[in-house]
Amino acid sequence: MPKNAKPSRDIYIQEFESEEMTWEEIQMTARQEIDAAIRFQKNVIVPNREINWDRYYGRPLGNEVKGKSQYMSRDLLETIEWILPNLIKLFASSDHKVSLRIRNQTTAQPGITPEQLGTALMDYIYKDLYTDDSLGLFNVFYTWFKDALVSGSAYTKIFWEIDTTLEDMDEVVDQQRYDELSVLPEVTINQVRLIPGTGQAAVKGQIERISKDQLVCDNIPHWEFIFEEFTRTMNDDSGKGFTTIVSMDYLNRINESFSKSDEPFFYNLELVEALARNDAHVDFTNEDERKRYLDYEVLNEYVGATTKGPKRRIQLTEWYTRIDVTGDGFLEDVKIYIANSTMIRWELNAANFVPCAKISPILDCYKFQGIAYADLIVELQNLKTSLIRKMLDNFDLQNSGRWFLKPNTPIDMTRFLDNIPGDVHRVDPKKIKNEAPRGFDVSTLSLLEYVEGTKENRTGSTRYNQGTDAGSLNQTAHGIQTIMSASMKRIEMIGTLFAEGGIKDFFKKSAKLVQQNLSKPFIAKINGEDVTISPDMIQGDIEAMVDMGTEDQAGRIESQKLLQMSAVLFDLNTKYPGLITPEKARNLAAKYVAVLGYNADTYLASNQEFMQSQQQAEEMQQALQQFQMAMQQMEVEMKQRGVEIDEIEAFGDLLIQQEELKLKLLELKQKGDQSNNQMQVDIFKEIYAQMLNPREKQKAIEYLD
Repeated sequence: MPKNAKPSRDIYIQEFESEEMTWEEIQMTARQEIDAAIRFQKNVIVPNREINWDRYYGRPLGNEVKGKSQYMSRDLLETIEWILPNLIKLFASSDHKVSLRIRNQTTAQPGITPEQLGTALMDYIYKDLYTDDSLGLFNVFYTWFKDALVSGSAYTKIFWEIDTTLEDMDEVVDQQRYDELSVLPEVTINQVRLIPGTGQAAVKGQIERISKDQLVCDNIPHWEFIFEEFTRTMNDDSGKGFTTIVSMDYLNRINESFSKSDEPFFYNLELVEALARNDAHVDFTNEDERKRYLDYEVLNEYVGATTKGPKRRIQLTEWYTRIDVTGDGFLEDVKIYIANSTMIRWELNAANFVPCAKISPILDCYKFQGIAYADLIVELQNLKTSLIRKMLDNFDLQNSGRWFLKPNTPIDMTRFLDNIPGDVHRVDPKKIKNEAPRGFDVSTLSLLEYVEGTKENRTGSTRYNQGTDAGSLNQTAHGIQTIMSASMKRIEMIGTLFAEGGIKDFFKKSAKLVQQNLSKPFIAKINGEDVTISPDMIQGDIEAMVDMGTEDQAGRIESQKLLQMSAVLFDLNTKYPGLITPEKARNLAAKYVAVLGYNADTYLASNQEFMQSQQQAEEMQQALQQFQMAMQQMEVEMKQRGVEIDEIEAFGDLLIQQEELKLKLLELKQKGDQSNNQMQVDIFKEIYAQMLNPREKQKAIEYLD
């Protein structure tokens, strides 16, 4: 067995020292990766995706013959539109399927758990995304889900948007206010005019105010997202990114918003503009598929005004990859911006943060691109289209017939083929013959039923859960529930894949962006009270968890069992008190809410809150009992002294009258009006006459003085 040994002396091992990569080397490496990713997309992903979208829109198959049926089945569109409401219902309801938890959090207030802090952060994210003026979260989810069902995978991006507006400033200020304005970076002072004798100055200028500072999400069209061939997940080490068409003004605005005084955000923008102006056309990599999707010829974007100034169109590629830019022998995560073919910025991506999330309805093992729901239907839709076309052609032949004419027979072929009812054709009957083809076999209609049944088995979208099967009214309720329960399992599996595969990642990255960019505290409802959450309180490791609940029909069955069990347990608890503790009762209620598919923490108090409320209720009960005992004891003592109950009540009424008179006397004294002196004296005499205790009478005299 050979042993490990040092190499012989004649083997020369040369050590290579790496150097930092230059700007040009980074640009060349990134462009090579992007070009390889685009070739992979065009050769592998795009062809099948284009077919799916053609079938969704019902576009021609390409084998149509003039004069024959042009019918196109729309099964893919119908199936996906029936599935979408169930998926949207899962994620667009008030019950969040994804929950957050912040760990290693040391700056929270006492009594706030990581789960409560995560819930507050999730509520803030929903508020930001739902209040976005450009695109709400519901629209993002709808487009995201539909694109995934047709394309196989769909993508969305999350980013923090900051927008500012310039406002004119015209103020008269003193020296202190002027010193404050002069050091503010958002203030530009253009003119200062001293006002003689006042120590003030009239200041004119501009102030930059933040008009938008929030979390934003947007869908990435399927033709814009690109990734390397060996990519497995969104957050792995392979290169991935997206390419889109923007204006030169868009790049200039970003550069102005994020540039520092000593360093611009984008470099080489002048070069990008010059190259775009000199090129009559730029070959956009995603242009062909975009035209195919939009189903119309996109106008030349480099004609007329679009070749000039800020409206010039630029292809911007945002690429996330790993390159040894420092030359230390290890790959670093980097983020690269390329405008057309020129790199305008690169930066280290230390957190390995790719601000995109992906969902797929069916996972393809060990592959990044998922299997489209359309792939289950396209084959059947084409078969159904072919069958119905043949049936329609046969109907047409049955009505129009097949005509045979002898050569050189004088007849107006146009009128003859139009076949207007009642029209007269002058022709020798011996020279014309009509032979109608044989009608199609009615038994072939069973093929259409076979296609429908196969489609329902593959997709889980049945006529029962669509409510379109009239025959189901004659079936038993239990049988229909069983069928619907089975059909919903496939749809809920898709919802679970969406949640675990991309939506959880979407909210986790959204939370990270809030951690990085939140500058002001926000108010959250915790333990029934408004709590101010500062930016430092939400720092820490973020955990995202998915709770999809139980499938609808199975959840209803289990909820009925829980109701039956609850009735028995609470009945036993009345006979044997203490069998069910308050904590156990809360757990039972939480289980009931969970099996119905909702988050128990949204509708029920936490165990800690519940136990605190129970403790407070017990303390109040004890205090009430003690008060009742004290009243009973006082009543007994007064009866022993020979004081009757009616005398006690009269004494109480007298005390109430005295208090009312004292308040009135105090109001008159506070007014300080001399005309009210006699009224004050009269009230005082009435109070004095009712007093029994000499000490109180002395206090009243002092009060009046």
